[in-house]
Amino acid sequence: MLLRYTAHAAVGVCCLLLMVAYQPVKACTCLAVTDEEQFCTAKNIVKLTVMRVTIVQEGNELYSPFYILHHVRIDKVFKSMKSVATRKKLYLRSEPSRDSCSVHLTVGRQYLVSGSIDGEYLNSDSCDWVKVWASVNPNEMKLLNGVVKPKCA
Repeated sequence: MLLRYTAHAAVGVCCLLLMVAYQPVKACTCLAVTDEEQFCTAKNIVKLTVMRVTIVQEGNELYSPFYILHHVRIDKVFKSMKSVATRKKLYLRSEPSRDSCSVHLTVGRQYLVSGSIDGEYLNSDSCDWVKVWASVNPNEMKLLNGVVKPKCA
């Protein structure tokens, strides 16, 4: 009888230790959406070219002491809530960790990117429309060029 209580107590202590030691893992999770939903919810959609990437040492001290700054050239504006059409350059800022839904782009490549504009920054994360321009499919092109009208709510 004493052995049974000791075993239950040991299991209870182990569970308690696991609960105390458990740290939730922050990971990027995005809801699955259609291209049409992506288009409808986006404030800005642009085709851009990454001109250069710099690392800035003034990041959020809590998560990372630096951030990545993508210097981008706007090649084409498909949808805009602000005066993106008059701009030729923007900066896309992102955290260095891929776990934080950050965007990592390659210099010299063209991308389709959606996001919001804040001053000279394009704010976008991996839950937005971010894809290599060469991989944009014909249906997406029809949507972007207005051939297919989206049914936005």
